[in-house]
Amino acid sequence: MTNFDYLKKEKQFDSFSEVAISSEKLLPIDREACVINCRRAMEFAVKWLYSVDASLQKPYQDNLHSLMSTEEFRALVDKGLWRRMDLIRKMGNRAAHAGAKITFDEASLCLQNLFIFLDFVACCYAKEYEEGKTSTLRMCLSRWIYPNIKQEKFILILCFGMRAGLRGRTG
Repeated sequence: MTNFDYLKKEKQFDSFSEVAISSEKLLPIDREACVINCRRAMEFAVKWLYSVDASLQKPYQDNLHSLMSTEEFRALVDKGLWRRMDLIRKMGNRAAHAGAKITFDEASLCLQNLFIFLDFVACCYAKEYEEGKTSTLRMCLSRWIYPNIKQEKFILILCFGMRAGLRGRTG
């Protein structure tokens, strides 16, 4: 189970739900792919918004930055959410085009920001909406156990917000 499974309940979210789910599954395997998929899921969701919301007029260029930068779109999302989205966009571009190494914390932040954005989309456009609650534990442990770390120790590390201390340690 992932933090994005709730999106599958709405057929209209099919264009971005599977990519969001796969981005979370990639976190322990390939952080760069995780971030790139966060960006892809967000882009698919933004394009979907333009296809269903009459208040949004597509700009001449339909790249993600242009879509996010229209006055109508910026009026739809608040400044804080727009910054979260811009972070996903920039980090995804960095991973895809600059070959940047992405840390676990950066990838986790992208996933959390994606969750917040997609929860906003669900809140505004889903037929049935239930407020989402992201679980850091579920985000990090869903279906995976880090082979070199005992689960109890990993949970303690997460609870105390010391995920950075995780790298290179064994159980």
